[in-house]
Amino acid sequence: MLGFTFSGTCPSGYQLKNTKCYRAFSIRKSWLQADVYCRSLGLGGNLAMPKDANINDFLIQLKNAKNTAWEFWFGLNDRASEGQWKWNDGTSLGSYNYWGPGEPNSGGKDWWGRYKGNEDCAEYFRKSWSGSKWNDANCNLQRYFICERAPNVFQPFRRDYRCGQRYLTEDGYPAACNPDDHVPCCSPHGWCGRTKAHCNCRDCVHYRNLGDLQKMTFPTSRSTSNYVKLWPTWPRDMSSFTLCLHMRGHTSFKTSMGLVSYAIWVDDKRVYTSPLPVWDGAWHVLCITWRSSSGAWQFYFDGVRRNSGWGLSRGGRVNTGGTWILGQDQDRVGGGFDASQAFVGDLSQVNLWNRVLSSAELRKRPTLSCDRHGNVIDWAAALIDIRGRITRSAHSYCNRK
Repeated sequence: MLGFTFSGTCPSGYQLKNTKCYRAFSIRKSWLQADVYCRSLGLGGNLAMPKDANINDFLIQLKNAKNTAWEFWFGLNDRASEGQWKWNDGTSLGSYNYWGPGEPNSGGKDWWGRYKGNEDCAEYFRKSWSGSKWNDANCNLQRYFICERAPNVFQPFRRDYRCGQRYLTEDGYPAACNPDDHVPCCSPHGWCGRTKAHCNCRDCVHYRNLGDLQKMTFPTSRSTSNYVKLWPTWPRDMSSFTLCLHMRGHTSFKTSMGLVSYAIWVDDKRVYTSPLPVWDGAWHVLCITWRSSSGAWQFYFDGVRRNSGWGLSRGGRVNTGGTWILGQDQDRVGGGFDASQAFVGDLSQVNLWNRVLSSAELRKRPTLSCDRHGNVIDWAAALIDIRGRITRSAHSYCNRK
């Protein structure tokens, strides 16, 4: 089973809600000043965007806990075109809103039907006015504001250059060596370095040289501790995606392996395909696509579309700040593993794009697909943390002609 999930921690002063961190600031700024300030606060920084009732209620509680007598900016405006309200990430307002009575009104209209004011930025009313409903206001007014950002993602490296199973990172997992540093290899003795003793021995792990030619082998001794933690190369929110990978299942587990019914998670919903002939001991190329606007999804097996559908998490998003898990079925965020569902076999070439690849790209001859590089996860450059008894080696399938 291949799945993905999101995890992380928020910086001090922020509160985690779903997959994002939020903080209300009692600093007075114009809407544009607040926008710049929020974007400077880290990965995914922006004025908060309450796109549904759940987040909106949470932000109201957050800002009222900070101050009930002031208005708060959030990330919605119609500065580009009057009446065309858009979130700060460029998406349209959509069906959900929390406008106060008669809002938005841009200050009302004069005798000739023209708007009196220039109210192009959204704020929360103070608590005593309309129960903290939304209001459009002049963007130059000084208001408090609410920011959002992605959670912190732990680095898999240690400052003392120790590595391996005996040396743990801040989040308690085996440390790796930075492939972009001057010491990219982990020796059997748990030191990062670049000598032959670090890079050219039986149990050495050379994080720099493996690149897109590496594969992960999941052992036949099934365990919840055997999985791979994968960091996105260029994190970004996604309203569509394509995920592709190479896999070779172990023939001895074909009757009980979770991957026979392939599943991928989007907003806690799953897509299932019919059973696939993946347990023949051969390498196969699997790809799945998803588009938020229609909920359309497609599943490709060795370059042939095997299944498709509509309405999967329509209007949803896959947010930044997460950690990707390979090789386990997740019954809860970041865990709930079941040893009987653990993947057994080989995985490689896990690439993710923030777009739906064309049918021509997806039908590309599988033996040539090792030159793919995702723009969210690039297998050749992604940081990979191996847990348990999984081993890493060269992926000879990529060298086939």
